[in-house]
Amino acid sequence: MPRASRVPPSRSDSAAPKVSLKDIAAAAGVSTMAVSFALRNSNQVSAETRKKVVRIAQKLGYRPDPAVARYMDYLRRGRPSGVFHSTIGFLNFQDNPGAFHGGGFFTPFLRGVRERAEATGYAVEEFWAGDPAIKPGRLKGILQARGIDSIIIPPLPGDSVHLGLDCSGFFGVTIAFTLEEPRLPRVSHDHAEGVRLALDQAAALGYRRPGFVCTAHSDSRVRHHWAGGFVGRDLHLSPDDQIPPLVLPRLDAPALDAWLKKHRPDVVLSPQAELHPLLLARGHRIPRDIGFIILDHSAGKPTWAGINQQVSYLGRTAVDVLIAQRNRNEPGEPEHARTILIGGSWQPGATVRRVRA
Repeated sequence: MPRASRVPPSRSDSAAPKVSLKDIAAAAGVSTMAVSFALRNSNQVSAETRKKVVRIAQKLGYRPDPAVARYMDYLRRGRPSGVFHSTIGFLNFQDNPGAFHGGGFFTPFLRGVRERAEATGYAVEEFWAGDPAIKPGRLKGILQARGIDSIIIPPLPGDSVHLGLDCSGFFGVTIAFTLEEPRLPRVSHDHAEGVRLALDQAAALGYRRPGFVCTAHSDSRVRHHWAGGFVGRDLHLSPDDQIPPLVLPRLDAPALDAWLKKHRPDVVLSPQAELHPLLLARGHRIPRDIGFIILDHSAGKPTWAGINQQVSYLGRTAVDVLIAQRNRNEPGEPEHARTILIGGSWQPGATVRRVRA
């Protein structure tokens, strides 16, 4: 599993003259190619030459140019376009340094970013910015020292996060609604449209009394677009079929039982995967007694009906927005930060059925 960077590079005196590979080669009495091999610890040169070159490089105060190093690494990995523009910093602020690996919910974000970046001549370096040892103020210095001026901030932990990160001088984009400040261009799934799509599909199957269940935390993370989308569409139903959304501090069986008994929904929409087993535990047969639609299909099981949020496409779109920013030379927080909403798609599943009219 790829590991996120977490240790800042050594700092050098910016006033000192730069030492080149040619300078080291002259002092060591070898070719510049041999110096390049030696500094990369390549077996193309002897161990004795490697030690000699490294010793002389250290004595002369040699520091590699991070931008050049990234370019050479990019070429060695054989990127398809052969044209290298820059490196994008992918900032993982989650508590887990491997949160965007391993096939979980977050994995497609990074995969989409990498696919689009590498197809357009950009490299991607992941940073575990959630490391308690790295404060936002220090993070900027780490990125600058590594020659990175473009960043993507994927979903953050918490409801609405204010990062003490100075983005002046950086081209930046955030994914999802969790970052409040700094105010950067944003790419997100259209949660309200996802609810409307789910309701349309439920209606086409014959359901007439849809309900919505969510925790306050989940709804807050999407700026209440889930509950808002449901309420806005619910108002167009007949008064007898309108059911108020159930938004709880946490999923609570007694509150759920009371709501189900009072309003008698025939299908329930929710982003909470744990609601499915809770309904079963309360004696409700899915889909025989009640339908269930997951609003974030990646959080549930492949056999469930729900909304595919196209998470990987969000990552690809974030790269496109970042490149456009760079082309316009507009670093920092824009005066008017744009939000691009990406629609999801319907995923049929066994948790709903066709209901007789």
